[in-house]
Amino acid sequence: MELSREIVRTFQTSASPSRVIELLGDVPRSGAHMPDVERIDACADGHRWSMKRLGAGRVSLQAVYCSRFVADLEALTVTWGPRPDLGNSWAEGEWQVSVRGAGSEVRLRSVFGVNLPLPGLMKRPALAVFEREYGRLIKTYCEHLKRTLDGGDGRIHRW
Repeated sequence: MELSREIVRTFQTSASPSRVIELLGDVPRSGAHMPDVERIDACADGHRWSMKRLGAGRVSLQAVYCSRFVADLEALTVTWGPRPDLGNSWAEGEWQVSVRGAGSEVRLRSVFGVNLPLPGLMKRPALAVFEREYGRLIKTYCEHLKRTLDGGDGRIHRW
């Protein structure tokens, strides 16, 4: 069974757009702000994210996926898309940055999908766990990125 969800989130920061793109385009550095990441490695023309196991009992998953990231300082975007057949999950999305007063507005559109070896009867509880956990990860990720962009240290991981 495949589950997927799109999340859109926006936040403001005092950092300049170029500084935001510099952080977001550096995948290991940006990924250090994401909770529940075990490791980020280079993979076929991208980065492989290995996440900690989330959920409980039969409705749990350790997501592993590989995405190719492209930072465009001129367009003020960082985009990513899945590298096929490299994990049990996939991710695609885009960061869009715009000037906002003396700082920046940062908009995230993230789509994440996962393949679960579960019977159809488990779809509802699996979807509930998936949506709750994915929403929590993205919310915390943005909060920690904002902390770093505003001059603090929001990193969770030190790799």
